[in-house]
Parts: sequence; structure tokens; C-alpha cells
Amino acid sequence: MTKKLTQALLLSVIAIMTACSNETENVETHYEASKPLEVVSLKDFMKLPSTRSAYLSSTLGFTPIEENQEVLKFNSISDAVSTLKELLNKKETERVKFYNVLDFDGAYTLITNARNEIDKILDIDNEQQLRDAIDAYKNKYKNVIAFNDTDEYDVTPSLIFSDDSRKLIASKQGFIIIGEELKHVKDIDIQGVTRAFGPTIIEPKFESIIGATAAEVKRGKYRSDICLGMDKYSQNFMYRGASQKKTLFWKSRYSTEYKCDLYLDGNKYIIDDPNDINKGELFRFLLPITSTRPYHGKKVSGSIKNFTSGCCYGVYSSVDFTLDFTHFK
Repeated sequence: MTKKLTQALLLSVIAIMTACSNETENVETHYEASKPLEVVSLKDFMKLPSTRSAYLSSTLGFTPIEENQEVLKFNSISDAVSTLKELLNKKETERVKFYNVLDFDGAYTLITNARNEIDKILDIDNEQQLRDAIDAYKNKYKNVIAFNDTDEYDVTPSLIFSDDSRKLIASKQGFIIIGEELKHVKDIDIQGVTRAFGPTIIEPKFESIIGATAAEVKRGKYRSDICLGMDKYSQNFMYRGASQKKTLFWKSRYSTEYKCDLYLDGNKYIIDDPNDINKGELFRFLLPITSTRPYHGKKVSGSIKNFTSGCCYGVYSSVDFTLDFTHFK
């Protein structure tokens, strides 16, 4: 009796385990079939009927296409937009983890690595060695990175397509796959996406204000400055932060954070910007949003106190200014 009971219990356990195993397999199969994105190779999609050579040529011009570059493939445009929104809300360390989990080497990783590499190169003080290292650097990235073609000493790396939030889901040369169709991110409308995250994501049209004075700090080969301005379209106050590293004749924009206290007409604004968009030059609206319109036709006093940056830590600068809006009616 005991033996039969034991056998019955054993068979019951095996049946339960088998059912759970099948259920797990079904869940995993369903996940694999419905996952919103995957990493594929560009060359596997270049010969599809939906991919026209004329489209590829018009996209990159004379730049050779790197067929082996990794591309994110989404089931739909909504999946792409959802992923972009998710990445926009992540910190840089979280984005790096996201790409590492996917094992995706795309535009964001490319521009980050290129900036880190030129930063190390600019540590070289010997002119000939520095020149040789920069020549090798430009040759290495010639098909995926753009450089200033009017100033040979400006070695700031930029993507060969618009360096905005779309780089977060783009391949090294800006490609993306929706369903079975190869597209370039420049052809994807993201205005609704960026607006959904408020003015701190949008890069407005920065305009200087008469009387605005920049606060500037220097430390070794690094220099940073911050200046108050306004958006051309909304006429709301905004600020511009910029940094660069310079060695001998060569220079490159440097991505870093900015901190200061800004006073305007008796009101205090705390700027503690982590530069989570990872740019050497950034534009942000002053928060809380403040319009310039109440000051039109007037002059207004202000100041920047205790300005510093991540690359110039320990160095502080303060300036006073008087903004002139008397030419506004």
C-alpha cells in the first residue's frame, strides 16, 4: 500500500513538472515571437526588394556603406518610438547597460567611444606625435564620423547624420529596420516623441541677449563656459553650456556636466545639469520655464554664481550682467 502510494505521488510530481516545463517553453516561445526588437546585420537586409540602392545612395551620398554594421530591427514604428522614449528617460550608465545586454554596437556607442578616444589623444604634447595620432584617428572613423571641414584643428567628432536623440536607436551610419523595411533614422519623424518629454529634451534655436555675459572656468587643457540666452521661437529663457579640450593647435568639444546658481531679477535658478544627452555643447530651457516677455522694453539685472563644470572641478567663476530688452516692443 505504501509502495503504491509512493509511486502515485512520484507520478503526480513528474506530471506537474512536465506541465510546468511545457508552460515555460510556451512562455519563452511566445516571448521570442513577440519581442519588440532584435540586433541584425545590415548586409542581410540590403538585398531585399524593399531596399533600393538608390535609397541607400541618397542617404549617405559618397560615403561607403559598412555592410557588417549592426542594426536594430523593430516589429513596428510604435516599438521603435517606445524604445526611443525609454532610452531618453535613462541615465547614461543605464543606456550603456541596455546596449550591453543587447550586445548592440550602434551610433550612441560609436560617438561615445570616439569622444573618449580623442580626449586621450589630446593628452599628447609632442606636436608630431599628436599630428600622427589625429591622422590615424580620422582615418579609422572616416566612414562613420564627420569632422569640421573648414577648421582642420577642430577634431570634434560628430555622427554623419543628425546628432540628435535618434542616435539612441540608430546604427553607426544611422540605419534602422521596421518590420522587413530598411530605413534611415533621418526619415523618421520624432518631433512628437521629443515634445512629449518637455522642453529640456528639445534643442531650441538659441539666441543671444544683449548684455548677457558668460561665466568661464579653465583647468589644465579644459575650458567651460555658460551663458544665458533665449529661444527664438518661444522667447523663453534658456542657457548654453559648452566645453572643450585644447592641446597646441588642436581642440575638441568635451561632454561634461554644469553647475551654478543663476539670479535674474531677484529670482534664483539652480542649474545642476548632468548633460545626459552627452554633448560638447548643449542648450536647455531655464527651469522653471520663464518668459522674456515681461522684460521687453526694459533692462534686467542678473548674475551667475559659483559656476563650475565636471572637467574643471574645483574651479569656480561668477559674473554679473544687465540684460537689455529695450529694443523689444
